[in-house]
Amino acid sequence: MNSQPITTSSPKDRWITFGAATFAAWGYAAAATIANAMLRQIQGGLSASLDQVSWVITASIVASAIGIPPTPWLTARFGARRILLIALVVFTIASTMIALSSSLGEVVYWRIIQALFGAPIMVISQTITVQSFEGRQRGIAMSIWSIALTTGWVFGPAMGAYLAEWQSWRFAFFMVTPISVLSVFVCWHYLHQSNDNKKMTFDWLGFMLLSTFLITLQIVVNRGQRQDWFESPEIQILTLISVVTAGAYLIHTVSSKRQFIRWSIFRDRNFAIGLVITSIFGFVSLAPLVLVPPMLEQVKGLDVVTIGLVVTPRGITQIIVMLALGPYVSRLDPRMLMALGFISYAIGGWMMLNYNQDIGLWDILIPSIFHGLTSALVWLPLFHVLYSTLEPEYHNDASMINGLLYNLIASAGVAYLIVILGRSIQINTQELGSFIDPASEILRFPEYGHYDFTDTIDAAAIHSEIIQQSVMIGYVNIYWLLTWIAIAAIPLLILIPSQRANQNLIAKRKIEAN
Repeated sequence: MNSQPITTSSPKDRWITFGAATFAAWGYAAAATIANAMLRQIQGGLSASLDQVSWVITASIVASAIGIPPTPWLTARFGARRILLIALVVFTIASTMIALSSSLGEVVYWRIIQALFGAPIMVISQTITVQSFEGRQRGIAMSIWSIALTTGWVFGPAMGAYLAEWQSWRFAFFMVTPISVLSVFVCWHYLHQSNDNKKMTFDWLGFMLLSTFLITLQIVVNRGQRQDWFESPEIQILTLISVVTAGAYLIHTVSSKRQFIRWSIFRDRNFAIGLVITSIFGFVSLAPLVLVPPMLEQVKGLDVVTIGLVVTPRGITQIIVMLALGPYVSRLDPRMLMALGFISYAIGGWMMLNYNQDIGLWDILIPSIFHGLTSALVWLPLFHVLYSTLEPEYHNDASMINGLLYNLIASAGVAYLIVILGRSIQINTQELGSFIDPASEILRFPEYGHYDFTDTIDAAAIHSEIIQQSVMIGYVNIYWLLTWIAIAAIPLLILIPSQRANQNLIAKRKIEAN
């Protein structure tokens, strides 16, 4: 799958084009995470449970993953400028409709449309960044692009929390609209139209099979706990569809000459290993942003504005480090940088393992800062590794595959962790409750003597305390898992070739080309 590069006539035009596309990506990123700190408000406003309202996030992530693969074909066939403008217009309409929705189903539906048409915005902007610059300039441009997405991802929840507290969660989504409208005008005025490539083909059958597999798998993960897993005919049917479409896709992609994922791209060792790191990073990076806000409200009873501000230091840290690291990332050993990043995540995770109901503000802020450091130290060198030895003809494919994998792993990871949280709360509630026995010797101590087990109010207070403790244990169990996954990623970095090996490979290719 090949595509025409996005060309501009002068260095000035390249930077203007890059700026316009990056601004559009920033708007998409802000909209993608604006709901993170408002889940409890949306949950209350629509009378939904935590696992149900999590669809506002996980369904949109899966939709983003599905919207990514056709983007290179669409941009080659119709031009990047045209596709980007169409995506921005539909994205704007969907953002408005979310605010006007009257049920959880409508919110999820329009979030899916928003994400489906928002995904091309991110892919096209990333492709523009990669194809417009080389060497040190590419490192600077990638750092700016990453910072733009970071500010959107991180400050989106804070902005949404403030607007939700000031007006309502619906008003927060309304505010996405003027940002999107401005993006349309900026890209319309500054973005150059690339040459069309009518000869480019796309494997629509393979894409539909893979999309069906991803959708059904996500529904199984999200609804499995509520439907009692394979005791439910719905889960059984969806699992069967998921397995059949996955098998059909594998058979199709091996036997067909037309493939929307060109498997030859995985011959590049840097790219293949980089995707493994992308998967791990995607699993551990999004989870704290989604799970920490409801934890703070459940355990500490913090208001939505405070929660939004608490997660902000992560983004500020990431932005500062990216600005400092961007010009030099191509000169430094990416393996050492990413190792430091995962170590930083492990340190922050270890601090979160000590969480209890008495955690204070600094107990939240310091791990958040360490996780922001992780994002900067892993994300920038990871991009450098992915593209360091990849042939230019594969750049669009690389953007598509990397975005698809990151979104899929991040979404499935959040859904899976919410399932673990729910199961952990159930198990711990039963175990802790089993210790509450009026005949227990420990309850004869003076500090517990005031409890009257025959009194309804005292019984409710005891039950509430058990639930609070169970919730806290559930979150700590998740932080244990995330910490160990980050630690396990460090040895994998040894598999990444050294910079000298990469330089030798590039030099060999140039000699063979001549």
